[in-house]
Amino acid sequence: MIIIKLKGEYVKKSDKQRVNMERKRVFLRLLSIFITLSVVISLFLSAPAEAFILGINIPGGQIEKGQVITSKLTVKSEPNDGEVSFINFKLVGHKTFDCQFDVNGSIIKGCEGISINKTSSSMYSGYGYGYVTETDLEYELTMDTGKFYPDTYSTFLIVQSGNKNKKQRGSDLKIINSSPSVPIKDCSLRAKNGAASIENVDFGSSNKINFYVPVKSARSGEGYITGQKGRNTFNYKFDIDEVIENNNDRTVIAVSGKYRVGIGNYVDEKSVITLEKKKNMINVIGDNVNIVYMDVEFKDGCTVA
Repeated sequence: MIIIKLKGEYVKKSDKQRVNMERKRVFLRLLSIFITLSVVISLFLSAPAEAFILGINIPGGQIEKGQVITSKLTVKSEPNDGEVSFINFKLVGHKTFDCQFDVNGSIIKGCEGISINKTSSSMYSGYGYGYVTETDLEYELTMDTGKFYPDTYSTFLIVQSGNKNKKQRGSDLKIINSSPSVPIKDCSLRAKNGAASIENVDFGSSNKINFYVPVKSARSGEGYITGQKGRNTFNYKFDIDEVIENNNDRTVIAVSGKYRVGIGNYVDEKSVITLEKKKNMINVIGDNVNIVYMDVEFKDGCTVA
């Protein structure tokens, strides 16, 4: 039998063959991994940029209600992203505010308290996944915060192209009252009628609201709204989150809860309830539940403490 010395040891020829085969398998495995990684890196480097690179520059921190602020919005796109249908700037708080505009900065809908100015539109060519032309769009957004409720808002920039959209979140925007809100006394209130719209469907005037705000802890307050038009009914039960404004003219209350139309599923809903004291009227403004011009029929307290 042939004996071969390998690394200071004597092994049989058959053992050497097994060692060589094992080394070959390891080498082939490493080579396969290297080739795979090379292909992945090559595809990554040559692939087109992410569709619609968005930028949203919103002033952070606290802004007093009534201040006018400006922000910069940017949209970068490539031909394969498709034609932009519209751009949407959105503020999400207890009430959502939408500002929808086209690529030229012209307002399509919404945008109360907001103006849009297109400041730049540039095109340039580059290499990547083939030969592409990229487009950079820049807009200046001017916002009159006096048109918005005091609240902490999440901000979003959304680009719609066909049936696809890209969303980018900006920094939170907190709007506070320019003067401190005066504490509210115990507030027990009932109102009826008004003009209701639930999920953009007219729900008529047979509506009732009942809620209570304790003086010591507004967050322990609660209430409900009911309405009916023909055989269709709805109900909305909510908790008081915060009294966000209170003076001799009005009380503004942020609430959150769930509503249901008929026997359908309950849907989460945040809204803002405004008591216009001199008009003796209540408005409820939310994303899906909206009731205006409700007549106050009973009020206990609800005055400045």
